[in-house]
Amino acid sequence: MTDKTIKGTFKGTPFKATRTADFAARLAAAGIDVTVEWKRNHKPAKSPESANSATFNVDGTPILTQVGAAGNFTTEPLDPTQTDTFISLLKEEDIVQEPNGALALILVGVYCVLHVALFGWRLNSFNPDEVILFLHGVGVLCALIGLIMMHARELPDEGRASLVVPGIFAIPGFILTVPSALLLLPAYLYAGRRHAYDVIHQYGEVPDADATATA
Repeated sequence: MTDKTIKGTFKGTPFKATRTADFAARLAAAGIDVTVEWKRNHKPAKSPESANSATFNVDGTPILTQVGAAGNFTTEPLDPTQTDTFISLLKEEDIVQEPNGALALILVGVYCVLHVALFGWRLNSFNPDEVILFLHGVGVLCALIGLIMMHARELPDEGRASLVVPGIFAIPGFILTVPSALLLLPAYLYAGRRHAYDVIHQYGEVPDADATATA
């Protein structure tokens, strides 16, 4: 049990209105009073059957949104007991599925090889610009450090607050290595989705820091 706000983005099974309605019913039966906003192409749907997205609200605050196969969740309006229930049901329903990082890993490798070659070419040029070399090296390191820190976030975290430090490295890294930095976007997206998957599927297995401190 934790009183921290847990947030994440995910890519799961394609949206199905019947499955969404069943999940809402399970939440209600477990004591979480949710209302569902059914939408089609970002507009109110005429019926749940015609919807291609849905948002679960508790006291007017979204806790789960799914558009197609992608979505996000948050425990912000939930108390600790409701958070336990919500996370457990997300796991049971397999809504947040394990992401595939193969493409992201390949593109990170391409990014690294590209910049090693580019750095070598600049270093061996007739009159290398030391400032350009320095900014190039800093940009690549910042982009990769930000990515590593995204993967190293603790479980559970406090949502966007855990992105501040990785962002301090990632933003300048992207700015200094555009447009090749776009090769890292799938890896950053994978890191976020992998973290969300781990939060859901390891919840309750990772000792809560506050509970450990008071034990």
